Amino acid sequence: MNPLAAEKGGILLVDQGHVFPGAIKEVFQKVGLKFIKGQFNDILKVSSPAKIHAHLSLLQLTALDCGYFGTHLLRAATTPDPAERLKWLVGFCIGG
Repeated sequence: MNPLAAEKGGILLVDQGHVFPGAIKEVFQKVGLKFIKGQFNDILKVSSPAKIHAHLSLLQLTALDCGYFGTHLLRAATTPDPAERLKWLVGFCIGG
C-alpha cells in the first residue's frame, strides 16, 4: 500500500516540510502588494505558489510509479489469456 494512502481511500495531505505557512505568507504578500497599488481587479488573479502543489520531486514520483511494475506487468506477462493480459496492462497505465 502507498504510504500516502488513506484508510478509506484517497491520499493523505500532510505538510511534512512545513511548506504551507510560507506559501500562505507569499500569497498574502502578493495580495497586499496589489491592494497597495490599487489593483483591486487583479487581487483574484494572484497565483498560488508552485511549491504547495507537489512536495515530491520528479524522481520520487517516478519511483512511486515504478512500484506497479512488479504487480501489474508481471501478472500481465505471466497470464496466458490475452484479455486478462490486456486488463493488467490497462490497469497499469491507469493506476500508475
